[in-house]
Amino acid sequence: MIVGGAMAEIAFLFPGQGSHQPGCAAQAAAAPQVADVLQRIDTVAGLYGYDPVTPLVVDPRSATLEDLLNETPNLIQLAVFADSMAVHAMLISKYERPPDAVLSHSFGDVAALTAAGALMLESATHVVCARMEAVARFAPPGGMTAMGMNAPRTAHLLAACADPRVVLAAENAPEQTVVSGPHPVRATVADAARACGVWTTDLPVPHPFHSPGFADAAHALYQTLRGVHFAPPRVPFYSDILARSLQATDNVAHLLSRTLVEPVRFLSTLRRLYADGITGFIECGARDILTGLLRQCIGTVMPVEHASSVLAHQHQYPKPSQARSHNQHHTTLAEGGEQAICGDSTPIDSPSKTSRDIRKL
Repeated sequence: MIVGGAMAEIAFLFPGQGSHQPGCAAQAAAAPQVADVLQRIDTVAGLYGYDPVTPLVVDPRSATLEDLLNETPNLIQLAVFADSMAVHAMLISKYERPPDAVLSHSFGDVAALTAAGALMLESATHVVCARMEAVARFAPPGGMTAMGMNAPRTAHLLAACADPRVVLAAENAPEQTVVSGPHPVRATVADAARACGVWTTDLPVPHPFHSPGFADAAHALYQTLRGVHFAPPRVPFYSDILARSLQATDNVAHLLSRTLVEPVRFLSTLRRLYADGITGFIECGARDILTGLLRQCIGTVMPVEHASSVLAHQHQYPKPSQARSHNQHHTTLAEGGEQAICGDSTPIDSPSKTSRDIRKL
């Protein structure tokens, strides 16, 4: 794909918890590639005592995300993984070319590593099931809340609330972060944010992922993953925990286990992708979760598409809407430097902040 005289490169994005939509592959259920992927996932999941996940992916009348959250919350991970791998199979079947890079958001790392060729599908399903078991056994109570604030201001708010059990769990966009922790204290932090005029939304997840409370689960998962073979990725895999591409010296088993406790650095990772030459994005999931975040980060400078749109309407990967060179893209995205990304970093409990200033967070 040629864009402004330079070769455009496409990254596939793989979402995490909260992205399931029943029947996302309903129209392709009979396609051999999709059926094969789902059958292989079901076979491995059955070894762990789980029912087939295929109905969740191909039947629009199957359990919704809310149903799973209320009845079998741990199964959400398997459903999200199967959603992404089915969508990925559909894209590869239609376009017959792999992406130029892959990027995950949170739990999407297992699907992204599989798409990059670092994991066989069966091994990846074992990883997902092992993660499900570690979470079921060791996960602390709590949840996650998204906020309309940048990362420095969220950190200042948490410091002012002075309860270390609630932490900054994700840096999603220039003005969106996520906090994670036990319900009562997390609600206190959300109340404080709303008092400052900031919107908050509780996320449909069963636990406070990306928080220190998952230390025991991360340790248990690592002990299991040490026996898994991870091949070198055939295309660059960008970790939103490392905020860079995977290197040969990185311990993938350790990285996947630390995802449970480390914060997501999605915005920082996107900046790295830009610097490395990526000029278009396709989300490989059931819903357009990351598509919305990306548009908050980059606007219309680069093409951002959900797989459903690409599969339904296009005969090739999306082209940027503006004929800019990569250098022009990078200059546009870098304008404003850290101020554009972080905003005013004065602590909210600083004496220089008036109550009116605090409400502008």
